[in-house]
Amino acid sequence: VSIHNLMIDGELALAAHYQDGVRVIDLGNPRAPTTRAWFNTWPGPAAGYGESFYEGAVGIDYEPGRRRLYVADSHRGLLVLALAP
Repeated sequence: VSIHNLMIDGELALAAHYQDGVRVIDLGNPRAPTTRAWFNTWPGPAAGYGESFYEGAVGIDYEPGRRRLYVADSHRGLLVLALAP
């Protein structure tokens, strides 16, 4: 599983991580980044899944003012996620 799409907003890194979902990483301490949020979009090997390495969260966009993540997922389509304060 690799990171496909990465965005940086201030001290946050937001990543579409294919079969490992979406990750929000706090870069406030660059020597010790920490995972702040994670959402797994991929259900694992099931009917219709697991046929390609390039499955799951393939794209991400972030709307900072509303703290919303827009995730393009190869099976689920568009997901809109809210990032807690």
